[in-house]
Amino acid sequence: MLGCAGPAWVTREGIVVPFHSDPKMVALAERLSSQNPQWGAYPAKISGGNSELSDAVRFGVPGITFFGLTPDGEAPYWHQRQDTFDKMNPEVMEKTWQMVWELIRQLDAEIPNNREPA
Repeated sequence: MLGCAGPAWVTREGIVVPFHSDPKMVALAERLSSQNPQWGAYPAKISGGNSELSDAVRFGVPGITFFGLTPDGEAPYWHQRQDTFDKMNPEVMEKTWQMVWELIRQLDAEIPNNREPA
């Protein structure tokens, strides 16, 4: 669900029970978004559905989901017949890649002793 809209990070999702992204990861996404306005990234919520974030939360794994949501939480073409490759926007994909890659780099840098010897 990347490439049609966004980049957006999910702050909350759920059908009955709400699941929330890890607050530290949300804060990092907010900071990266502020530092890189060219990405046009924003927070969003999934109403009436779940992503893999719900699975992570249920098992106590800190997580965040990047999803092709519009600012109002709509997922264009999600689970529809029109969900085809031609709807993907390469520019949105590139911005999402840049943001997610930087988020991973920042998270990795915060983990002590997670580097191989030089």
